[in-house]
Amino acid sequence: MIRFVTACALCTAFSMPMVYAAEQTAAATDAASVVKQMAQTYSACKSYRDSGTSVTKFLGDTPHENKIQFKTAFRRPTDFRFEYNSENGIMGDRMIIHRDQTGTRTWWSIGAGEQATTLDMAIAGATGVSDGTAFNVPTMLFPEEVGGWSFTSREGWTALPDAEENGRPCCRVTRKEEKGDYETIWIDKSTFLLMRIDERRTIDGKRGTFVTEQTTLYRPEINVDIPDADLQFNPPADAPKGPAPSSQPRLLRFFKALLHG
Repeated sequence: MIRFVTACALCTAFSMPMVYAAEQTAAATDAASVVKQMAQTYSACKSYRDSGTSVTKFLGDTPHENKIQFKTAFRRPTDFRFEYNSENGIMGDRMIIHRDQTGTRTWWSIGAGEQATTLDMAIAGATGVSDGTAFNVPTMLFPEEVGGWSFTSREGWTALPDAEENGRPCCRVTRKEEKGDYETIWIDKSTFLLMRIDERRTIDGKRGTFVTEQTTLYRPEINVDIPDADLQFNPPADAPKGPAPSSQPRLLRFFKALLHG
């Protein structure tokens, strides 16, 4: 009897790690499936629009934050407009990316005015200065045109407990990285639309290491009527055709904030 009890205890002890590992694998598989379903929802939609905000906090001896507002309008097959505005942020800039059947154009308030380009190049050029908001959704709307490190190409997603964002029940999945960094995305359980992103990043520079914490909030709608007015390029009437005179000071403020944040 003692041998039987001991054997059962040993079986239980050895099986518990196996069960835990199986549960972890299942959670990771489910998380990856949710991310994949989200991406497929965007790539298959007929129309999409959103508005949102992104706040990045720079932690350190002189903490500060950068806030931008953004909005997206999209109607398949070609019509697309993205705009972000950080006039109250570090760089104090505004950018528009516009695409229709005639091609892709951009306008940046501290850049070279209106420019013709490709959608892929426009998104790539705006990704950093827009704190990722120019990339996150467009890469799912145009997966065959916009390259880069999309949500589905990132590995290591695991599930977190569900939570609500703006009153909508969401699945939450996260990826952990070195130095305590992470990325957590909130996905609406009924529509599979992206609702929120929480990120922590450790950045090593020549002047030292600093940490950022970023929260991006989306208010998305899918397969709704998009008025033509929402898809017009519409840069400011007095938009410069060459580099804006204030571009250098603003860029210097931005990089100084990164280095000394």
